[in-house]
Amino acid sequence: MERDIKQELNNLQESYNSLKISVDRNILEHNQVVKELKASEETYRMLFDSINDAVFISESNEDGKSGRFVKINKIACQRLGYTQEELLTKNSDDIDAERMKPMLASLMQDLFTKKHLIFETEHVTKDGRTIPVEVSTNIEQKNGKNIYHSIARDISERKKTDVELIKSKELAEQSNQLKTAFLANMSHEIRTPMNGILGFAGLLREPNLTGEDQQTYINLIEKSGARMLSLINDLIDISKVESGLMELSFAFTNLNEKLNFLYNFFKTEAGQKGLEFTVESKIAPYDAIVSTDQEKLFSILSNLIKNALKFTRTGSISFGCELKGDNYQFFIRDTGIGIAKEKQKIIFDRFMQADSSLSRGFEGAGLGLSISKAYVEMLGGEIWLESELGVGSCFYFTLPVVKKPVIETAASEPIAHYVDQENLRKTILIAEDDEDSMIYLSILIRNMECKLLRAKSGTQAVEICRNNPDIDLILMDIKMPVMDGVTATKLIREFHPGLVIIAQTAYALEIEKEKYGEIFDAYLTKPINASELRQVVNQYLVRNS
Repeated sequence: MERDIKQELNNLQESYNSLKISVDRNILEHNQVVKELKASEETYRMLFDSINDAVFISESNEDGKSGRFVKINKIACQRLGYTQEELLTKNSDDIDAERMKPMLASLMQDLFTKKHLIFETEHVTKDGRTIPVEVSTNIEQKNGKNIYHSIARDISERKKTDVELIKSKELAEQSNQLKTAFLANMSHEIRTPMNGILGFAGLLREPNLTGEDQQTYINLIEKSGARMLSLINDLIDISKVESGLMELSFAFTNLNEKLNFLYNFFKTEAGQKGLEFTVESKIAPYDAIVSTDQEKLFSILSNLIKNALKFTRTGSISFGCELKGDNYQFFIRDTGIGIAKEKQKIIFDRFMQADSSLSRGFEGAGLGLSISKAYVEMLGGEIWLESELGVGSCFYFTLPVVKKPVIETAASEPIAHYVDQENLRKTILIAEDDEDSMIYLSILIRNMECKLLRAKSGTQAVEICRNNPDIDLILMDIKMPVMDGVTATKLIREFHPGLVIIAQTAYALEIEKEKYGEIFDAYLTKPINASELRQVVNQYLVRNS
Protein backbone atom coordinates (compact mmCIF):
# COMPACT_ATOMS: atom_id res chain seq x y z
CA MET A 1 0.00 0.00 0.00
CA GLU A 2 2.77 2.31 0.98
CA ARG A 3 4.65 1.27 -2.15
CA ASP A 4 1.63 2.11 -4.27
CA ILE A 5 1.35 5.53 -2.69
CA LYS A 6 5.04 6.25 -3.34
CA GLN A 7 4.68 5.10 -6.90
CA GLU A 8 1.70 7.33 -7.30
CA LEU A 9 3.62 10.22 -5.83
CA ASN A 10 6.51 9.55 -8.19
CA ASN A 11 4.14 9.46 -11.09
CA LEU A 12 2.57 12.73 -9.97
CA GLN A 13 6.03 14.27 -9.58
CA GLU A 14 7.01 13.18 -13.05
CA SER A 15 3.73 14.49 -14.45
CA TYR A 16 4.30 17.78 -12.65
CA ASN A 17 7.86 17.98 -13.88
CA SER A 18 6.74 17.18 -17.40
CA LEU A 19 3.90 19.69 -17.15
CA LYS A 20 6.26 22.31 -15.71
CA ILE A 21 8.69 21.75 -18.52
CA SER A 22 5.84 22.06 -21.00
CA VAL A 23 4.50 25.17 -19.31
CA ASP A 24 7.95 26.72 -19.13
CA ARG A 25 8.46 25.91 -22.81
CA ASN A 26 5.08 27.45 -23.67
CA ILE A 27 5.92 30.51 -21.61
CA LEU A 28 9.23 30.83 -23.40
CA GLU A 29 7.54 30.35 -26.75
CA HIS A 30 4.83 32.82 -25.78
CA ASN A 31 7.41 35.34 -24.66
CA GLN A 32 9.27 34.82 -27.93
CA VAL A 33 6.07 35.27 -29.91
CA VAL A 34 5.22 38.38 -27.92
CA LYS A 35 8.74 39.68 -28.48
CA GLU A 36 8.50 38.95 -32.19
CA LEU A 37 5.05 40.49 -32.36
CA LYS A 38 6.34 43.56 -30.57
CA ALA A 39 9.31 43.77 -32.94
CA SER A 40 7.00 43.23 -35.89
CA GLU A 41 4.64 45.92 -34.61
CA GLU A 42 7.52 48.32 -34.13
CA THR A 43 8.72 47.56 -37.66
CA TYR A 44 5.18 48.03 -38.95
CA ARG A 45 4.81 51.30 -37.05
CA MET A 46 8.18 52.49 -38.29
CA LEU A 47 7.22 51.66 -41.88
CA PHE A 48 3.74 53.08 -41.32
CA ASP A 49 5.18 56.39 -40.15
CA SER A 50 8.05 56.52 -42.63
CA ILE A 51 5.82 56.33 -45.70
CA ASN A 52 5.96 59.67 -47.52
CA ASP A 53 2.22 59.55 -48.17
CA ALA A 54 -0.59 60.08 -45.67
CA VAL A 55 -2.15 56.80 -44.46
CA PHE A 56 -5.67 56.62 -43.02
CA ILE A 57 -7.38 53.50 -41.61
CA SER A 58 -11.02 53.77 -40.57
CA GLU A 59 -13.95 51.50 -39.74
CA SER A 60 -17.49 51.78 -41.03
CA ASN A 61 -20.40 52.87 -38.90
CA GLU A 62 -23.59 50.86 -38.71
CA ASP A 63 -24.97 52.88 -41.63
CA GLY A 64 -22.03 51.78 -43.76
CA LYS A 65 -20.41 55.19 -43.85
CA SER A 66 -16.77 55.61 -42.95
CA GLY A 67 -16.35 56.17 -39.21
CA ARG A 68 -13.56 57.77 -37.28
CA PHE A 69 -9.96 57.08 -38.12
CA VAL A 70 -8.51 54.30 -36.05
CA LYS A 71 -4.98 54.66 -37.34
CA ILE A 72 -3.13 57.47 -39.05
CA ASN A 73 0.57 58.04 -39.71
CA LYS A 74 2.77 61.03 -38.89
CA ILE A 75 2.72 62.38 -42.45
CA ALA A 76 -1.09 62.62 -42.30
CA CYS A 77 -0.82 64.71 -39.14
CA GLN A 78 1.97 66.91 -40.48
CA ARG A 79 0.26 67.51 -43.81
CA LEU A 80 -3.16 68.38 -42.37
CA GLY A 81 -1.78 70.30 -39.37
CA TYR A 82 -3.49 68.24 -36.66
CA THR A 83 -2.06 66.38 -33.69
CA GLN A 84 -2.56 62.63 -33.71
CA GLU A 85 -5.17 62.90 -30.94
CA GLU A 86 -7.11 65.53 -32.90
CA LEU A 87 -7.06 63.61 -36.16
CA LEU A 88 -8.21 60.36 -34.50
CA THR A 89 -11.46 62.16 -33.56
CA LYS A 90 -12.24 62.86 -37.23
CA ASN A 91 -13.33 60.89 -40.27
CA SER A 92 -12.75 61.21 -44.01
CA ASP A 93 -15.80 63.46 -44.33
CA ASP A 94 -14.09 66.01 -42.08
CA ILE A 95 -10.98 66.34 -44.23
CA ASP A 96 -12.57 66.20 -47.70
CA ALA A 97 -13.20 69.50 -49.51
CA GLU A 98 -16.88 70.36 -49.63
CA ARG A 99 -16.98 70.66 -53.41
CA MET A 100 -15.58 67.13 -53.80
CA LYS A 101 -18.17 65.36 -51.60
CA PRO A 102 -20.81 64.68 -54.29
CA MET A 103 -18.14 63.00 -56.43
CA LEU A 104 -16.80 61.03 -53.45
CA ALA A 105 -20.29 59.78 -52.51
CA SER A 106 -20.63 58.33 -56.00
CA LEU A 107 -17.18 56.74 -55.76
CA MET A 108 -18.06 54.98 -52.50
CA GLN A 109 -20.72 52.98 -54.34
CA ASP A 110 -18.08 51.79 -56.79
CA LEU A 111 -15.72 50.97 -53.93
CA PHE A 112 -18.15 48.45 -52.43
CA THR A 113 -18.31 46.72 -55.80
CA LYS A 114 -14.69 46.90 -56.93
CA LYS A 115 -13.05 46.76 -53.44
CA HIS A 116 -10.26 49.07 -54.67
CA LEU A 117 -10.25 52.54 -56.22
CA ILE A 118 -7.73 55.24 -57.20
CA PHE A 119 -9.10 58.75 -57.52
CA GLU A 120 -8.19 62.44 -57.10
CA THR A 121 -9.73 64.72 -54.52
CA GLU A 122 -8.83 67.60 -52.23
CA HIS A 123 -8.06 67.49 -48.51
CA VAL A 124 -8.62 70.48 -46.25
CA THR A 125 -5.99 71.34 -43.63
CA LYS A 126 -6.68 72.59 -40.13
CA ASP A 127 -5.99 76.18 -41.27
CA GLY A 128 -8.34 75.89 -44.25
CA ARG A 129 -5.87 75.30 -47.07
CA THR A 130 -6.73 72.74 -49.73
CA ILE A 131 -4.26 70.13 -50.91
CA PRO A 132 -4.84 68.17 -54.14
CA VAL A 133 -4.28 64.46 -53.46
CA GLU A 134 -4.40 61.14 -55.29
CA VAL A 135 -6.03 58.53 -53.04
CA SER A 136 -5.68 54.76 -53.30
CA THR A 137 -8.39 53.08 -51.18
CA ASN A 138 -9.36 49.45 -50.58
CA ILE A 139 -12.03 47.94 -48.37
CA GLU A 140 -12.10 44.68 -46.43
CA GLN A 141 -14.62 43.10 -44.11
CA LYS A 142 -13.48 42.11 -40.63
CA ASN A 143 -15.58 41.15 -37.62
CA GLY A 144 -18.69 42.35 -39.42
CA LYS A 145 -17.22 45.77 -40.11
CA ASN A 146 -15.88 47.42 -43.25
CA ILE A 147 -12.27 48.47 -42.83
CA TYR A 148 -11.02 51.24 -45.16
CA HIS A 149 -7.30 51.49 -45.95
CA SER A 150 -6.43 54.75 -47.76
CA ILE A 151 -3.11 56.16 -48.93
CA ALA A 152 -3.21 59.85 -50.02
CA ARG A 153 -0.37 61.27 -52.11
CA ASP A 154 0.16 65.03 -52.34
CA ILE A 155 0.04 65.93 -56.06
CA SER A 156 0.45 69.70 -55.69
CA GLU A 157 3.66 69.74 -57.74
CA ARG A 158 2.13 67.51 -60.37
CA LYS A 159 -0.89 69.78 -60.63
CA LYS A 160 1.41 72.79 -60.87
CA THR A 161 3.35 71.04 -63.64
CA ASP A 162 0.06 70.17 -65.38
CA VAL A 163 -1.00 73.82 -65.24
CA GLU A 164 2.36 74.92 -66.62
CA LEU A 165 2.13 72.32 -69.38
CA ILE A 166 -1.35 73.54 -70.26
CA LYS A 167 -0.09 77.12 -70.32
CA SER A 168 2.88 76.07 -72.45
CA LYS A 169 0.55 74.24 -74.80
CA GLU A 170 -1.72 77.28 -75.04
CA LEU A 171 1.28 79.56 -75.65
CA ALA A 172 2.58 77.16 -78.32
CA GLU A 173 -0.83 77.11 -79.99
CA GLN A 174 -1.03 80.90 -79.75
CA SER A 175 2.50 81.15 -81.17
CA ASN A 176 1.51 78.91 -84.07
CA GLN A 177 -1.58 81.02 -84.69
CA LEU A 178 0.51 84.19 -84.58
CA LYS A 179 3.09 82.65 -86.91
CA THR A 180 0.39 81.57 -89.33
CA ALA A 181 -1.28 84.99 -89.16
CA PHE A 182 2.08 86.73 -89.54
CA LEU A 183 3.06 84.65 -92.57
CA ALA A 184 -0.32 85.26 -94.16
CA ASN A 185 -0.06 88.99 -93.46
CA MET A 186 3.56 89.10 -94.61
CA SER A 187 2.65 87.32 -97.83
CA HIS A 188 -0.05 89.93 -98.38
CA GLU A 189 2.26 92.82 -97.52
CA ILE A 190 4.95 91.57 -99.93
CA ARG A 191 2.66 90.60 -102.78
CA THR A 192 0.71 93.87 -102.71
CA PRO A 193 3.65 96.20 -103.55
CA MET A 194 5.10 93.53 -105.87
CA ASN A 195 1.78 93.59 -107.72
CA GLY A 196 2.18 97.35 -108.13
CA ILE A 197 5.83 97.07 -109.25
CA LEU A 198 5.38 94.22 -111.72
CA GLY A 199 1.93 95.32 -112.85
CA PHE A 200 2.82 98.89 -113.74
CA ALA A 201 6.21 97.83 -115.11
CA GLY A 202 4.26 95.63 -117.54
CA LEU A 203 1.93 98.46 -118.43
CA LEU A 204 4.93 100.61 -119.40
CA ARG A 205 5.45 98.23 -122.35
CA GLU A 206 2.07 99.07 -123.85
CA PRO A 207 2.28 101.11 -127.08
CA ASN A 208 0.93 104.62 -127.46
CA LEU A 209 1.31 105.52 -123.79
CA THR A 210 1.12 109.22 -123.10
CA GLY A 211 3.89 110.89 -121.16
CA GLU A 212 1.40 111.55 -118.38
CA ASP A 213 0.50 107.84 -118.14
CA GLN A 214 4.16 106.86 -118.10
CA GLN A 215 4.89 109.31 -115.30
CA THR A 216 1.87 108.03 -113.32
CA TYR A 217 3.03 104.41 -113.68
CA ILE A 218 6.59 105.31 -112.72
CA ASN A 219 5.39 107.16 -109.61
CA LEU A 220 3.28 104.15 -108.59
CA ILE A 221 6.22 101.79 -109.14
CA GLU A 222 8.40 104.02 -106.96
CA LYS A 223 5.69 104.15 -104.28
CA SER A 224 5.33 100.35 -104.28
CA GLY A 225 9.12 99.96 -104.20
CA ALA A 226 9.38 102.32 -101.23
CA ARG A 227 6.70 100.32 -99.42
CA MET A 228 8.57 97.09 -100.12
CA LEU A 229 11.85 98.59 -98.92
CA SER A 230 10.17 99.85 -95.73
CA LEU A 231 8.89 96.33 -95.03
CA ILE A 232 12.32 94.82 -95.61
CA ASN A 233 13.94 97.41 -93.34
CA ASP A 234 11.41 96.64 -90.59
CA LEU A 235 12.12 92.93 -90.89
CA ILE A 236 15.86 93.57 -90.72
CA ASP A 237 15.45 95.86 -87.70
CA ILE A 238 13.26 93.43 -85.77
CA SER A 239 15.62 90.53 -86.52
CA LYS A 240 18.57 92.61 -85.26
CA VAL A 241 16.65 93.48 -82.09
CA GLU A 242 15.69 89.81 -81.56
CA SER A 243 19.26 88.60 -82.07
CA GLY A 244 20.82 91.35 -79.93
CA LEU A 245 22.81 92.76 -82.85
CA MET A 246 21.22 96.21 -82.72
CA GLU A 247 23.70 98.76 -81.43
CA LEU A 248 23.39 102.35 -80.29
CA SER A 249 25.35 105.30 -81.66
CA PHE A 250 25.07 108.36 -79.41
CA ALA A 251 25.57 111.92 -80.59
CA PHE A 252 24.24 115.33 -79.62
CA THR A 253 21.06 116.41 -81.37
CA ASN A 254 18.68 119.34 -81.07
CA LEU A 255 15.20 118.04 -80.20
CA ASN A 256 13.41 121.20 -81.34
CA GLU A 257 15.08 121.00 -84.75
CA LYS A 258 14.25 117.27 -84.96
CA LEU A 259 10.58 117.93 -84.19
CA ASN A 260 10.38 120.76 -86.73
CA PHE A 261 12.01 118.57 -89.37
CA LEU A 262 9.41 115.83 -88.78
CA TYR A 263 6.63 118.40 -88.95
CA ASN A 264 7.82 119.65 -92.35
CA PHE A 265 8.41 116.08 -93.51
CA PHE A 266 4.86 114.87 -92.78
CA LYS A 267 2.75 118.03 -93.14
CA THR A 268 2.15 117.51 -96.88
CA GLU A 269 0.78 114.00 -96.32
CA ALA A 270 -1.40 115.25 -93.46
CA GLY A 271 -2.66 118.11 -95.65
CA GLN A 272 -3.56 115.69 -98.45
CA LYS A 273 -5.81 113.84 -96.00
CA GLY A 274 -7.36 117.11 -94.79
CA LEU A 275 -5.97 116.69 -91.26
CA GLU A 276 -4.92 119.46 -88.91
CA PHE A 277 -1.26 118.79 -88.19
CA THR A 278 0.65 120.58 -85.42
CA VAL A 279 3.87 120.31 -83.46
CA GLU A 280 4.11 121.43 -79.84
CA SER A 281 7.48 121.79 -78.15
CA LYS A 282 7.78 123.09 -74.60
CA ILE A 283 11.53 122.68 -74.42
CA ALA A 284 13.67 125.76 -73.93
CA PRO A 285 16.53 126.11 -76.44
CA TYR A 286 19.20 125.48 -73.80
CA ASP A 287 17.41 122.23 -72.77
CA ALA A 288 16.87 120.97 -76.31
CA ILE A 289 20.37 119.54 -76.84
CA VAL A 290 20.34 115.87 -75.88
CA SER A 291 22.75 112.99 -76.30
CA THR A 292 20.90 110.11 -77.93
CA ASP A 293 20.88 107.84 -80.96
CA GLN A 294 19.48 110.19 -83.60
CA GLU A 295 18.46 107.44 -86.03
CA LYS A 296 16.59 105.47 -83.34
CA LEU A 297 14.80 108.60 -82.12
CA PHE A 298 13.84 109.53 -85.69
CA SER A 299 12.59 105.98 -86.29
CA ILE A 300 10.45 106.01 -83.11
CA LEU A 301 8.83 109.35 -83.91
CA SER A 302 8.39 108.50 -87.60
CA ASN A 303 6.72 105.17 -86.81
CA LEU A 304 4.31 106.76 -84.35
CA ILE A 305 3.45 109.68 -86.65
CA LYS A 306 2.98 107.35 -89.63
CA ASN A 307 0.67 105.20 -87.50
CA ALA A 308 -1.35 108.27 -86.55
CA LEU A 309 -1.61 109.30 -90.21
CA LYS A 310 -2.58 105.77 -91.21
CA PHE A 311 -5.39 105.39 -88.67
CA THR A 312 -6.80 108.94 -88.68
CA ARG A 313 -9.38 109.76 -91.35
CA THR A 314 -10.64 113.09 -90.00
CA GLY A 315 -9.69 115.54 -87.30
CA SER A 316 -6.18 116.29 -86.14
CA ILE A 317 -2.75 114.95 -85.26
CA SER A 318 -0.36 116.69 -82.91
CA PHE A 319 3.00 115.70 -81.52
CA GLY A 320 5.66 117.25 -79.36
CA CYS A 321 7.84 117.03 -76.31
CA GLU A 322 8.30 118.52 -72.85
CA LEU A 323 10.87 118.19 -70.07
CA LYS A 324 9.58 116.34 -67.02
CA GLY A 325 12.14 115.92 -64.25
CA ASP A 326 14.99 113.79 -65.54
CA ASN A 327 13.13 112.74 -68.69
CA TYR A 328 11.99 114.16 -71.98
CA GLN A 329 8.39 113.07 -72.52
CA PHE A 330 7.21 112.84 -76.13
CA PHE A 331 3.59 112.48 -77.25
CA ILE A 332 1.80 111.73 -80.53
CA ARG A 333 -1.94 112.39 -80.28
CA ASP A 334 -4.59 111.68 -82.92
CA THR A 335 -8.36 111.62 -83.42
CA GLY A 336 -8.23 108.29 -85.23
CA ILE A 337 -10.06 105.00 -84.85
CA GLY A 338 -8.65 104.28 -81.39
CA ILE A 339 -7.67 100.94 -79.88
CA ALA A 340 -9.95 98.68 -77.83
CA LYS A 341 -8.97 98.12 -74.17
CA GLU A 342 -8.37 94.39 -74.66
CA LYS A 343 -6.01 95.10 -77.56
CA GLN A 344 -3.90 97.74 -75.80
CA LYS A 345 -1.87 95.13 -73.88
CA ILE A 346 -0.69 93.36 -77.03
CA ILE A 347 -0.33 96.28 -79.42
CA PHE A 348 3.45 96.49 -78.84
CA ASP A 349 3.99 92.74 -79.33
CA ARG A 350 5.82 91.59 -82.44
CA PHE A 351 3.57 90.96 -85.43
CA MET A 352 0.46 92.00 -83.48
CA GLN A 353 -2.08 94.50 -84.78
CA ALA A 354 -5.24 95.88 -83.25
CA ASP A 355 -7.10 94.60 -86.30
CA SER A 356 -5.76 91.41 -87.92
CA SER A 357 -8.95 90.50 -89.77
CA LEU A 358 -9.19 90.00 -93.49
CA SER A 359 -11.38 93.08 -93.75
CA ARG A 360 -8.93 95.47 -92.13
CA GLY A 361 -8.47 98.61 -94.18
CA PHE A 362 -4.87 99.45 -93.36
CA GLU A 363 -1.58 98.15 -94.73
CA GLY A 364 1.32 97.13 -92.53
CA ALA A 365 3.07 94.11 -91.05
CA GLY A 366 2.55 95.03 -87.39
CA LEU A 367 6.25 95.71 -86.71
CA GLY A 368 6.44 99.48 -86.28
CA LEU A 369 5.23 99.67 -82.69
CA SER A 370 7.31 96.66 -81.68
CA ILE A 371 10.44 98.26 -83.15
CA SER A 372 9.59 101.59 -81.48
CA LYS A 373 9.18 99.90 -78.09
CA ALA A 374 12.49 98.06 -78.49
CA TYR A 375 14.28 101.30 -79.43
CA VAL A 376 12.74 103.27 -76.55
CA GLU A 377 13.82 100.62 -74.04
CA MET A 378 17.31 100.45 -75.56
CA LEU A 379 17.59 104.21 -75.02
CA GLY A 380 16.54 103.84 -71.38
CA GLY A 381 12.95 105.07 -71.67
CA GLU A 382 9.39 103.78 -71.44
CA ILE A 383 6.49 103.76 -73.90
CA TRP A 384 2.75 103.55 -73.24
CA LEU A 385 -0.55 104.66 -74.70
CA GLU A 386 -3.97 106.03 -73.82
CA SER A 387 -6.74 105.24 -76.26
CA GLU A 388 -10.50 105.08 -76.62
CA LEU A 389 -12.18 103.22 -79.43
CA GLY A 390 -13.70 105.64 -81.92
CA VAL A 391 -12.21 108.69 -80.18
CA GLY A 392 -8.48 108.51 -80.74
CA SER A 393 -5.13 107.57 -79.25
CA CYS A 394 -2.16 109.20 -77.61
CA PHE A 395 1.20 107.45 -77.50
CA TYR A 396 3.77 108.59 -74.97
CA PHE A 397 7.42 107.71 -74.57
CA THR A 398 10.26 109.03 -72.47
CA LEU A 399 13.99 109.45 -72.94
CA PRO A 400 16.33 110.15 -70.04
CA VAL A 401 18.19 113.43 -69.89
CA VAL A 402 21.83 112.44 -70.40
CA LYS A 403 23.83 114.87 -68.30
CA LYS A 404 27.19 113.21 -68.77
CA PRO A 405 28.99 114.72 -71.77
CA VAL A 406 29.23 112.47 -74.78
CA ILE A 407 31.81 112.96 -77.51
CA GLU A 408 30.10 114.02 -80.67
CA THR A 409 30.72 112.06 -83.83
CA ALA A 410 32.65 113.98 -86.44
CA ALA A 411 30.52 115.64 -89.05
CA SER A 412 30.76 114.09 -92.46
CA GLU A 413 32.62 115.98 -95.15
CA PRO A 414 30.24 118.12 -97.18
CA ILE A 415 29.38 116.78 -100.59
CA ALA A 416 30.97 118.70 -103.43
CA HIS A 417 28.73 120.36 -105.95
CA TYR A 418 28.58 118.91 -109.45
CA VAL A 419 31.27 120.10 -111.79
CA ASP A 420 31.73 119.78 -115.50
CA GLN A 421 32.41 116.06 -115.73
CA GLU A 422 32.97 116.26 -119.49
CA ASN A 423 36.31 117.98 -118.90
CA LEU A 424 37.40 115.34 -116.42
CA ARG A 425 37.12 112.30 -118.72
CA LYS A 426 37.31 109.81 -115.87
CA THR A 427 37.16 106.01 -116.19
CA ILE A 428 34.82 104.02 -113.97
CA LEU A 429 34.73 100.23 -113.60
CA ILE A 430 31.42 98.64 -112.55
CA ALA A 431 31.93 95.18 -111.00
CA GLU A 432 28.47 93.59 -110.85
CA ASP A 433 27.27 90.08 -111.71
CA ASP A 434 23.54 90.91 -111.79
CA GLU A 435 22.67 92.15 -115.29
CA ASP A 436 19.75 94.33 -114.20
CA SER A 437 21.88 96.04 -111.55
CA MET A 438 24.65 96.52 -114.09
CA ILE A 439 22.27 98.25 -116.52
CA TYR A 440 20.84 100.43 -113.74
CA LEU A 441 24.27 101.58 -112.56
CA SER A 442 25.41 102.19 -116.15
CA ILE A 443 22.42 104.44 -116.77
CA LEU A 444 23.06 106.40 -113.57
CA ILE A 445 26.75 106.94 -114.45
CA ARG A 446 26.15 107.49 -118.16
CA ASN A 447 25.06 111.11 -117.74
CA MET A 448 28.33 111.92 -116.01
CA GLU A 449 30.18 111.53 -119.34
CA CYS A 450 32.62 108.98 -117.95
CA LYS A 451 34.20 106.05 -119.69
CA LEU A 452 32.58 102.86 -118.38
CA LEU A 453 34.16 99.40 -118.02
CA ARG A 454 32.26 96.33 -116.83
CA ALA A 455 33.21 93.17 -114.90
CA LYS A 456 30.92 90.28 -113.93
CA SER A 457 33.19 88.75 -111.29
CA GLY A 458 35.96 89.72 -108.90
CA THR A 459 38.47 87.92 -111.10
CA GLN A 460 37.48 89.99 -114.14
CA ALA A 461 37.65 93.19 -112.06
CA VAL A 462 41.24 92.45 -111.00
CA GLU A 463 42.26 91.59 -114.59
CA ILE A 464 40.64 94.74 -116.04
CA CYS A 465 42.42 96.89 -113.44
CA ARG A 466 45.79 95.35 -114.36
CA ASN A 467 45.17 96.07 -118.03
CA ASN A 468 43.75 99.58 -117.45
CA PRO A 469 45.94 101.51 -115.01
CA ASP A 470 44.02 104.71 -115.82
CA ILE A 471 40.86 103.56 -113.99
CA ASP A 472 39.82 106.28 -111.55
CA LEU A 473 37.03 104.59 -109.58
CA ILE A 474 35.41 101.17 -109.09
CA LEU A 475 31.82 100.44 -108.06
CA MET A 476 32.37 97.02 -106.49
CA ASP A 477 29.67 94.51 -105.65
CA ILE A 478 30.68 92.32 -102.69
CA LYS A 479 28.91 89.08 -103.55
CA MET A 480 30.06 87.87 -106.98
CA PRO A 481 30.93 84.50 -108.54
CA VAL A 482 34.47 83.09 -108.83
CA MET A 483 35.94 85.82 -106.60
CA ASP A 484 34.03 88.06 -104.22
CA GLY A 485 34.39 91.84 -104.17
CA VAL A 486 36.27 91.97 -100.86
CA THR A 487 39.02 89.64 -102.11
CA ALA A 488 39.17 91.49 -105.43
CA THR A 489 39.50 94.84 -103.64
CA LYS A 490 42.40 93.60 -101.50
CA LEU A 491 44.22 92.27 -104.59
CA ILE A 492 43.69 95.52 -106.51
CA ARG A 493 45.00 97.58 -103.58
CA GLU A 494 48.29 95.65 -103.79
CA PHE A 495 49.17 97.09 -107.20
CA HIS A 496 46.93 100.18 -107.20
CA PRO A 497 46.74 101.40 -103.57
CA GLY A 498 45.32 104.85 -104.32
CA LEU A 499 42.38 103.67 -106.45
CA VAL A 500 38.95 104.71 -105.18
CA ILE A 501 36.78 101.61 -104.64
CA ILE A 502 33.18 102.10 -103.55
CA ALA A 503 31.07 99.17 -102.33
CA GLN A 504 27.60 98.93 -103.88
CA THR A 505 26.02 95.94 -102.17
CA ALA A 506 22.95 94.27 -100.73
CA TYR A 507 24.83 93.66 -97.45
CA ALA A 508 22.98 96.33 -95.47
CA LEU A 509 23.18 95.21 -91.82
CA GLU A 510 25.32 97.26 -89.44
CA ILE A 511 27.38 94.18 -88.59
CA GLU A 512 28.05 93.70 -92.32
CA LYS A 513 28.94 97.35 -92.78
CA GLU A 514 31.40 97.08 -89.89
CA LYS A 515 32.84 93.86 -91.33
CA TYR A 516 33.34 95.13 -94.89
CA GLY A 517 33.11 98.93 -94.66
CA GLU A 518 36.73 99.67 -93.72
CA ILE A 519 37.94 97.91 -96.88
CA PHE A 520 36.21 100.45 -99.15
CA ASP A 521 36.38 104.21 -99.56
CA ALA A 522 32.57 104.45 -99.37
CA TYR A 523 29.72 102.00 -98.75
CA LEU A 524 26.40 102.18 -100.63
CA THR A 525 23.61 99.69 -99.93
CA LYS A 526 21.05 98.42 -102.41
CA PRO A 527 18.61 99.56 -103.58
CA ILE A 528 21.02 102.24 -104.79
CA ASN A 529 19.66 105.77 -104.53
CA ALA A 530 20.48 107.58 -107.80
CA SER A 531 21.16 110.96 -106.19
CA GLU A 532 23.33 109.49 -103.44
CA LEU A 533 25.36 107.45 -105.94
CA ARG A 534 26.02 110.44 -108.18
CA GLN A 535 27.00 112.61 -105.21
CA VAL A 536 29.45 110.03 -103.83
CA VAL A 537 30.99 109.27 -107.24
CA ASN A 538 31.22 112.98 -108.02
CA GLN A 539 32.83 113.67 -104.64
CA TYR A 540 35.64 111.16 -105.16
CA LEU A 541 36.21 112.01 -108.81
CA VAL A 542 36.56 115.71 -107.95
CA ARG A 543 38.83 114.93 -105.01
CA ASN A 544 41.17 112.91 -107.23
CA SER A 545 41.12 115.24 -110.22
